[in-house]
Amino acid sequence: DVLMGNNRGNCYCQEHTYLSPKSEEFWNFSWDEMAKYDLQDTINYIQRKKTPPSETPAKIAYIGHSEGTTQMFAGLSENPKFFEQSLSCFVALGPVARVGNIDSRALKALALFRMDYICWVIGLRKSFMPRGSMLEQQFLGIFSYMFPSVVEVILTLLCGKPNTPMATNDIINWGQHEPGGSSIVNIAHWCQMIRSDGFRKCNYGSKRNLLRYGTKDAPSYDLSRVPRSLNKLLIRGTNDALVGKTDFDWLCAQVGVTDPVELEGWNHTDYLWDPNAHVTLYPRVIKYVNSINAPAH
Repeated sequence: DVLMGNNRGNCYCQEHTYLSPKSEEFWNFSWDEMAKYDLQDTINYIQRKKTPPSETPAKIAYIGHSEGTTQMFAGLSENPKFFEQSLSCFVALGPVARVGNIDSRALKALALFRMDYICWVIGLRKSFMPRGSMLEQQFLGIFSYMFPSVVEVILTLLCGKPNTPMATNDIINWGQHEPGGSSIVNIAHWCQMIRSDGFRKCNYGSKRNLLRYGTKDAPSYDLSRVPRSLNKLLIRGTNDALVGKTDFDWLCAQVGVTDPVELEGWNHTDYLWDPNAHVTLYPRVIKYVNSINAPAH
């Protein structure tokens, strides 16, 4: 079975058992919470659903992209025993941990000009780029169709130059649905990460940090705790503006990966949009996962 995960706060995931998406409390999260709570709950849910009561839960092959890898690196450093027991392997596509050396000038500018602080000061403390009405989606689709070069420029500024020019239909879809939205706190966390040179938890200020972490400064994730015995495959595109070469090499060294894969000319979204991904990338991923999960003879 292949099960698709989802992150809280995007346009497809805005429900809660008792909090309203209209409340500020609902949006008080970053990928810290996704790593601490959501990821583990998702794995537990899958194992409960897919394992007969009398059997030991099978291990899961986890394939993450972008923030989906960030959550797993954080989870592995905080709760290594659980994930080592639950996962057969971890495939990281466009792996993101430390981001102080990204090539995306647009995101660097937003972080350095402290757009996260500006949003907070002017009272924007809930959702970031929430999905609009159907009329707005149609407008964005028409705009993307009429001005595809503008969409491609935005994509290149944010994620790097695509390996292959996107087809018109893909440009329209990208313009209509990307980004999918998140919380202002999560965006603030990413801005903090770009301004720093480490892999840290969200900084809420010294007073709130003391209550939350017991220290005035937001603590770092200790990647040396990531189990070396866990099978890991890290894949980066050479045009990926969000995964700089320096940060990627640092990450590989931290988690004990000596044979990472680099895809020539790929950017951060080619894993999703490249028309040849089913030839260039995914057979390799499937072969790797199958080699780990193959039954012993």
